[in-house]
Amino acid sequence: MTFWFDLCHPPHVLFFSPQIRALESMGHRCFITVRDRFQVKELCGLHGLDFLVIGRDYGKHSAAKAAGFLVRTAQLVRACRGRRLSLAVSQGSTYQVVAASFLGMPSVFMTDYEHVFLAVANRLATRLFFPSAIPERVLLEKGVPRSKIFAYPGLKEDAYVHRFRPDSAAFDRLKIPRDSVIVTLRAPSFSAHYRNPESETLFYRVAEYLLSRRGVTVLFLPRSIDDAASLRQRVSGLPGRLIVPDRAVDGLNWIWHSDLVVGGGGTMNREAAALGVPVYSIFRGRSGAVDRYLNRAGRLVFIENESEIGRIRIGKRIRPAAGSGHADLSGLLARELIRTVPGHA
Repeated sequence: MTFWFDLCHPPHVLFFSPQIRALESMGHRCFITVRDRFQVKELCGLHGLDFLVIGRDYGKHSAAKAAGFLVRTAQLVRACRGRRLSLAVSQGSTYQVVAASFLGMPSVFMTDYEHVFLAVANRLATRLFFPSAIPERVLLEKGVPRSKIFAYPGLKEDAYVHRFRPDSAAFDRLKIPRDSVIVTLRAPSFSAHYRNPESETLFYRVAEYLLSRRGVTVLFLPRSIDDAASLRQRVSGLPGRLIVPDRAVDGLNWIWHSDLVVGGGGTMNREAAALGVPVYSIFRGRSGAVDRYLNRAGRLVFIENESEIGRIRIGKRIRPAAGSGHADLSGLLARELIRTVPGHA
């Protein structure tokens, strides 16, 4: 069989790479389309994936997003017509769900954030995969048909974090003093449909707070070139050191070598929690069930306004052994994808 994966954001590459390898090891083929946005293409290259680029970033304005949705969906249909594809698979790609439906193809829609727009997937997707940390009642309230739900154990990050092995040599090239407190900082998405303007203000205040301290090195992983330029301008003259990569990097390696993580999104925060790194969320959209679960477990701290920035504890941490305590979910998810194809239950 041939499985079609549509990768639209950098975390999708990490999440699906092990599943793609698992399917290929079982003798199946994978066809991969990517949206030219952020570092998706570069990460696919780092993971040795062959892909076809379809679509780009359509900006933050609703009219442009709507037009871009129609254009990219039509492009996906054209790219897939005539191919013998067995199942369409994505993490939140409504483009793909609609295209697959138009082509008469079954599809799997995965997400670990229940506040994304689910109406289309609820109606058109064959099955919807969620981490078990999201209660079923929450999904039912969102209109997800019970018959379509597959809840996998743990978090989506567990599907690949267990494979991580630190690369100290790559990190040593940054020439960061050993006594420096290293902070990985991730900007919120300023163009997502669930964005909140408060996130942007809080992000810059936190960056200023971190870089106002001597002995602090901030590793900033931007979502766009504009993000990096804006931050450099804001923190110019502050005593802390700011490092911005000029190419796609191994985010897990940066997180592991950090003393703490401050993130404006979901995946990197959860990666830090999975690796046991102290993490603070400055995301100001509606908090998801997974993040609330991590917060209750003491593995993630919410920073909800400027008055709470002082809760961020800046200091060195002791690193335990990496890659331990995580089950390999890639085989489980791959087998469940196979079961979704008609005639292979």
